[in-house]
Amino acid sequence: MAENNWAIAIGINKYKFLPDPPIQYAVNDAVKMRQFLCERAKFPPENVLLCCDSDLSQRRPTRTDLRHLLKNEIRTASGADNFWFFYAGHGIVHERQDFLLPCDGNPDDLTDTAIPISFVTDCLRECGAVNVVMVMDMCRNRTHGAEAGGRDIGRAMGEQTLEIAKERGIVTLFSCSRGERSYEIPALEQGVFTYALLEGLERHTTPRALEQYLSQRVPALNREHGKKIQTPRVIPEPGFKYDRSLLLSCATSTDIVHLRTEAMRAELREDYSGAKKLWRQVIVADRSTSSEREEASDAIERISPKIYERQPASDIAPIKKPTVPTEEQKTNLFIEILPGCITLELVKIPAGNFLMGSNEHNNEKPPHQVIIQEFYLGKYPVTQEQWQAVMGNNPSKFSDNPQNPVEQVSWNDCQEFCQKLSQMTDKTYRLPSEAEWEYACRAGTQTRYYFGDNENQLGDYAWYKRNSASKTHPVGQKKPNFWGLYDMHGNVWEWCEDDWNNDYQGAPTDGSVWIGNYSQNRVIRGGSWDPFPSYCRSASRYSDVLDSRYFNIGFRVVCVHPRLSLTHP
Repeated sequence: MAENNWAIAIGINKYKFLPDPPIQYAVNDAVKMRQFLCERAKFPPENVLLCCDSDLSQRRPTRTDLRHLLKNEIRTASGADNFWFFYAGHGIVHERQDFLLPCDGNPDDLTDTAIPISFVTDCLRECGAVNVVMVMDMCRNRTHGAEAGGRDIGRAMGEQTLEIAKERGIVTLFSCSRGERSYEIPALEQGVFTYALLEGLERHTTPRALEQYLSQRVPALNREHGKKIQTPRVIPEPGFKYDRSLLLSCATSTDIVHLRTEAMRAELREDYSGAKKLWRQVIVADRSTSSEREEASDAIERISPKIYERQPASDIAPIKKPTVPTEEQKTNLFIEILPGCITLELVKIPAGNFLMGSNEHNNEKPPHQVIIQEFYLGKYPVTQEQWQAVMGNNPSKFSDNPQNPVEQVSWNDCQEFCQKLSQMTDKTYRLPSEAEWEYACRAGTQTRYYFGDNENQLGDYAWYKRNSASKTHPVGQKKPNFWGLYDMHGNVWEWCEDDWNNDYQGAPTDGSVWIGNYSQNRVIRGGSWDPFPSYCRSASRYSDVLDSRYFNIGFRVVCVHPRLSLTHP
């Protein structure tokens, strides 16, 4: 059962408008990558498109040709299992945007001659592949105009790329870390990262194992050949397991063990659809033994009837549909007094049930009925002054206003905040479950946004890509939903308590936290100041690694049973 795999390999040695010495081995890196994907990973050769500034390629890496390649030629890859995008060349950050530089790109005219990374990622995602892997072999110390005091001082190439890749659901491999150079080694006739990556893929195909290998191998090669420090990064997409193989055709016996373990765990959780997908990967993997394939076939035969036995969500009789509350209910909140007389407002969310999820994206399926008990939820995302009052510090990037939502806080940091707040108030505070978050966001609606389906109205309710000026804003400046909650769409992504699951097969129907899949990722909801409107929908869901800290992720808190001694307005 062969996979349907596609790839683009781009290598650029010479740049028309750059005074720098030419890159020596970018073309060689792209050729070697294509050779590996065709011969070792068994991608169909006609599906691996080579684009280089040499006679080895019919496609030239000019801006026009690259845009045509990304916008038109890869449409035939629709529905592919995997799509790999490899780029060896120069990248530049300008006005907080990452650009890939074509061979005819002009650093003094980037907007009209370079290719924004957002365009690349949009095209990669629009091709419809299940898994998208982006490999970037480039220096991350090139910033255009920073010396002149522009907005990019302290900004490194790749920061926006990583942010967008996470939102688009793309696995990203960077040849070096923030501010570092990516070195070439004449003795190898390759860039050190691509050389080590191709070497590593022969024995490691999971993100975790590959990152461990590259983080040791690349510095060792650099030391051996007299080069400076270079630390590769491997960033799985939201929801992509660290221990899931990137290339099943190269998966090792250890990788297959991880797949079998994940499949069995999914079946135990009654996530039969997810288990079936994992067992299918065991069958596809080239190095699976006959007994492992037989085990997988038996498992698929065993669980397939259980998938169809599940009653569709549309056939479930509603228990109690939430209604739009009265004006009195809209203001039914209490106020917690924090140190320094800082207030934390929470809104009473009534009990009810709702249809969770949507049919717009696979990770939002299947829509299913969920019963919710009464709870209290923060009226706003936790602000920087509230964080300061509880934790005694402010980790935020956008710290110009204490009423801005706190960001650059990990899921683990939020757990510590909730624990300290609980001890401080003698109440129980926690992050919302994913079901509680969506129920509160919808506030009795079933439309794409809590105000309706027209995304053109989003600017009245949210700070997002088109109106945010690429930063957070003080909470409560936009219109609330029907239950008096602000900034549920946009401003910052919000951590939920739940482990990440790739869809809703086997999800709890009682509004409880969904845990137990051994994932290192946790759910984030609501969109932020950076993404497009679709990422701010009520049903839209993504994830991040639980110890990640980014300046577009914050949170709000739940108090389950507030006491009567609380201050009411």
